[in-house]
Order: sequence, then C-alpha cells, then structure tokens
Amino acid sequence: MERVKQHKGVNDVYTPEDVLRECDILQNINHQNIVKFIELFNHAGKYYVITEYIDGRELFDYLLPYNRSGKDVDKKIVQSIMIGLLDGVEYIHSKGVIHFDLSIENIILRKIQGITGTTIIPTIIDFGMAQKVSTLEIDYNHPPGKPGYMAPELIGDCEADQRVDIYSLGII
Repeated sequence: MERVKQHKGVNDVYTPEDVLRECDILQNINHQNIVKFIELFNHAGKYYVITEYIDGRELFDYLLPYNRSGKDVDKKIVQSIMIGLLDGVEYIHSKGVIHFDLSIENIILRKIQGITGTTIIPTIIDFGMAQKVSTLEIDYNHPPGKPGYMAPELIGDCEADQRVDIYSLGII
C-alpha cells in the first residue's frame, strides 16, 4: 500500500511545478531515512504522487504525550532518531538537495523488530518544498518551510543554502 499525495489545483499550497520538482528529486534518492517515490500520474488535470506506505507515526504524535506529561524522551531514542535524521539529511545534501521543510510533522517513525530488539527508524517525508542547489530559487517574500523551523536567513534576504536544513534539525 502506498501514500497518495494529490494536487487538486492552482489554489493548493503546491503548484504543478512543485509536484513535478518533488518527483524529480525523489526518483533520484534511495536511502532508508527518506520516503521512497513510487509513481507520478496525472488524471483529469490532477497530479497524484505515490510514495511508499510507511507503517509508523509522525514524530509530532510520538512527542505529544511527553510534552503533555512533562516527561523526557529516553536519550537512546532521541539519539537513534537524530542519527537517522542526520544521516538522511547528509545524504540528500550529498545529492545537491535542500529539503526546506524539516519539522516534526514531516518525519515518520517506523519501528523495526530485530534480533536485538526494536529499532526506531525516522523517515523524512514531504519534499514538496525541496529544491536542487543547482536550480535554487527562493521567494523571500514567501520563504519555504514552517516559521517555527525556518532558518533566519530565509526570513531576511540573505543567501540560503543547505545549512537551513541543519538549522531545522536543531529546532527538532
């Protein structure tokens, strides 16, 4: 089973160009911490992006009970999640890609049962705002990403690069 991302029309957050750019980026990426692209199709003027189905939950949903209770997440779990995220981000950066929208809502945690116990693997999703460094275009009047995770250089008109993703990881 796969996840389907539907582009409904020009009033959506994602334009057809965004959807095509996302697919172009995802089809050239193969990493355990990055969602896998399956297919793109257009039906009746609507784009549909099909990615792998990830049996897990958003990092946001995982953290919510800890936030409400005031308890800390186990340090080994935090370490495992961050190592996976750093590995995934390092990989996309090595491919010349900036995600621009890293947040706890765009990370799915899946549990893998192994011989030594359960391993949590973070998977980065939603490359709708991602861009290749080689063709980078940023509208600083409407910068990509969520304000709470956005690097300061995206708010001003400073030149942005892959470090904006590192900043977002620091917020996470």
